[in-house]
Amino acid sequence: TKTMVTREKAKQVPALRKVRVDMGKLEQDIVEAREISRVMHTRTRERERDKNDGDTWLCHTCGACKPREDFRTFYARKRELPPKTCRKCSASQDARYLRTLRGGVLQLLRNAEASAARTNTNFEV
Repeated sequence: TKTMVTREKAKQVPALRKVRVDMGKLEQDIVEAREISRVMHTRTRERERDKNDGDTWLCHTCGACKPREDFRTFYARKRELPPKTCRKCSASQDARYLRTLRGGVLQLLRNAEASAARTNTNFEV
């Protein structure tokens, strides 16, 4: 369950900052939380996806059921299941990422590297 920050919880912060913390218990809680997170991530990855009625698949971003053709095909990964995000949502996510500083710079580097490869020029960063 997600913890929501409420006004009451926010008011408790100054008092909680003065409370002594048992570092051994805190370390144990962190180890347990990491283990739960690792197990949850593994279960999610291993879970099978089923087709919906007919030959449609659920897009996990927009929630729409779409035919297999509306999902990208990854040729590097020969898998039977489509990705969890449809082409339209995936393109939207890619465009949002490219508008970030990191995404834009990495795209420029990839373009420069590809251009150098086409023209047989050395590419160094």
